[in-house]
Amino acid sequence: VVGAFEKIVLDALDGKSLAIGALTNMLAELKLESENAWTDLLPSGIAITYAIIDEKHHGFLSLSQKDRTDIIHRLESSVSKTYKNDNRAIEVTVAELVKFLSNKSWKSAKSK
Repeated sequence: VVGAFEKIVLDALDGKSLAIGALTNMLAELKLESENAWTDLLPSGIAITYAIIDEKHHGFLSLSQKDRTDIIHRLESSVSKTYKNDNRAIEVTVAELVKFLSNKSWKSAKSK
């Protein structure tokens, strides 16, 4: 999506112009692609939780408590620095992952 937008801007700077209709269509397509990416973000975040559940031990994650804490810290710090208030989808996805990792009913790997 970004590459296509960059091409439009660079072409405009180079003096290459598109008909207004063609430009409008390109921008509409870029907007739709961008919206689809954000729409898929939350379900993708939820799907990640399945990768960290220990399939052999009910109620356990495959992560140690230290791993959980480190991941939570990295998620929270990267979002607060980079995306906070810029995109609600990222904030919600990270909040759901943090909520899942913080849930004490899921035991850490070393607790077995």
